[in-house]
Amino acid sequence: MKRVICFFVMALVIGRLHAQDTARVTSLESLKDKLGLFTPFLEGTKFKDVANLILNDPVMYNNLWGRVYNNLREKDSRQVLKNLNIQFKTFQANDSNKTSLGLGYNWNYDINRKKNTDYERSGFLAKLMAEGNVAFKKELNPLDFQQAKISFGRYGFAGGTVNKSSAEITASLNAINQKLVAIDDEDELVNSPLWNELTEAMDIKNHYHYELGALAGWEGSQDFKKSQLTYGAQFRVSAKAYSNRNALAQLNVLDYPFALIRYLTGTDGTIEPYGASLPIVTFGIDMVNPSADEERKVLTGNEDQFARFRFEAGFRTLMADVKTMPIYFNAAFRYFNEFNAPGLVKQANLNRFSYFTCSISGSDTYFASYSYGKLPFDRTTNAIYELGFKLGL
Repeated sequence: MKRVICFFVMALVIGRLHAQDTARVTSLESLKDKLGLFTPFLEGTKFKDVANLILNDPVMYNNLWGRVYNNLREKDSRQVLKNLNIQFKTFQANDSNKTSLGLGYNWNYDINRKKNTDYERSGFLAKLMAEGNVAFKKELNPLDFQQAKISFGRYGFAGGTVNKSSAEITASLNAINQKLVAIDDEDELVNSPLWNELTEAMDIKNHYHYELGALAGWEGSQDFKKSQLTYGAQFRVSAKAYSNRNALAQLNVLDYPFALIRYLTGTDGTIEPYGASLPIVTFGIDMVNPSADEERKVLTGNEDQFARFRFEAGFRTLMADVKTMPIYFNAAFRYFNEFNAPGLVKQANLNRFSYFTCSISGSDTYFASYSYGKLPFDRTTNAIYELGFKLGL
């Protein structure tokens, strides 16, 4: 199988190198050079060793994915792929010295996207989502959890509006604009506290967003040997403060360490938490039908559905801006708790799952992450390290 994949990879790359116009030659030279590194190994070395080198390099897959699918993002007929994010990576659990090449995927598709092209204060919500991790050697997958869901409901916004300007407000805005225009130094302009004064003078209120809906989905392992169907309801809420000096922004305690980093690296001129990076929080109640979970069936003697509580939180903020490339910190926490779980399920610690992950990443480039905990279908708690490259469509 590896031999077939290896020949396919080489044939695909060579074919595409001849087919590209001059505008794309530069971007493919690094890939061509990388393949050239394998030439010395072809003589006197078993072919499978060369295949192993290729099949365990996430850079190779990242480049191939970019070359094959990059054009899709410009085609209106393929809008469904616009929000597909692929991460080619190697990951390793703390209790193993073996690493696995694989990929993580995350896809969110707004079915009602045409309705949302015009700004509205509330409306109908319809979304599809899928996410998970796939290891090319499935027995080495420490993140063996996939899910796909569809949701319907309502979304709405509150605040964020600009009140009708009075003559006094208009004069204040003009005075601030004149001060901004007079600043010649670009760094001074970017870090000027006048921007906060401008936001406050415009009287833009804190912005709140909510989603309330019903959802149904599937959860399972990579090889589909374990799976369950879910349906239920969830409520999601988020807030943004457009001034970093108001009370809501100051409550963003998660961002204080990164405010200090931004200041020390010269990204920001002051130590201020970002009001726009407040976490997004989701609460949900799910009914779960463990239709293909043999281990649970052995413990309980049945496949009866059960109810569970679900909590999720996501956080993303700017760490630093290094040579015009922004570096972000990302974090997420997920928690599942089964209501009235049977005694044997509790004894096996299968009634409650919690999982935390964080990463540092550039914009559509490299990332490094650390995860700790377990998700449904996991039997033990793992600490997992990941290093790789990401590509968004």
